[in-house]
Amino acid sequence: MNRITAEQVVEAYKVTGYRPARKTMWSKTNKGDCACALVACSAAKVYPLKNEETDWEHYLCQTLEIERTYMLGFISGFDGYTQAVALMDEVAKEGYADGLAAAAAVFGVGSTEGKRCK
Repeated sequence: MNRITAEQVVEAYKVTGYRPARKTMWSKTNKGDCACALVACSAAKVYPLKNEETDWEHYLCQTLEIERTYMLGFISGFDGYTQAVALMDEVAKEGYADGLAAAAAVFGVGSTEGKRCK
């Protein structure tokens, strides 16, 4: 199974020019495109992205070659959610840890602020 590193996420934002965002997958704004970490990584690998109505779950798992539970854990970690960690399986917990690391690299260590792109 592939894992996504904080370094990959930082590089993906540089390559794509997307602005980092939490609690959203991808959106176009008048200030440019905003994307979550996994969408940025996917766009850095397979460009251009499909439209905003993409089935993100399937698309991200396929393009990044990650498991669904890993993806869900990663998103929870990146977005700063803590509620369901105890209920996650080991793969999701790995994703969660990787998402936390990516968020720390992008937003700053310990940041749980929801950064929605506007």
